[in-house]
Amino acid sequence: MMSSLYDIFGHFLELNPAEQQKSYVDSADFTAVRAVEFIEKNYDKDLSVNDIAKAVNISRKHLYNVFNDMFNIPPKQYLIYYRLEKACMRLKGSSSSIQEIAESVGYASQFYFAKEFKRLMKVTPSAYRKEPLPSEVFSYHMYVPAARADKRQGDFETGQNKKIFHDLDE
Repeated sequence: MMSSLYDIFGHFLELNPAEQQKSYVDSADFTAVRAVEFIEKNYDKDLSVNDIAKAVNISRKHLYNVFNDMFNIPPKQYLIYYRLEKACMRLKGSSSSIQEIAESVGYASQFYFAKEFKRLMKVTPSAYRKEPLPSEVFSYHMYVPAARADKRQGDFETGQNKKIFHDLDE
């Protein structure tokens, strides 16, 4: 009887093979992609590093390690930079108030938003709106492939990537 059951289960497995996971360089890349996708979909909400880690089913510490390996910054910094990038786009492309833009990118307080914006962009949101800088804060979609290639060569902290991260961390 057991033999018959194994045959039946074997037949079902042949008819419905397990779905293959997309291939990524390694599981850290896969985790980073999932975390970034979660941030992109939820950056406008009250979002913490714990929320991101929970969404991708890993610990906060593991998420921190994945982001440091992939982007050379902690996940909290990535979230801040991503929000400011979106804020820059909205400041240039709309006439919404600073309060509305702050809320639309996940900041409950326009004053905290303005403080973070000034700290990283070196200008206030109002000044940025009047005279936008030539480029956005950054876009990881542009830097990730280069960063991964540089990292594989052991040279991530050199060149333009170092300048970008250094400027943003000040």
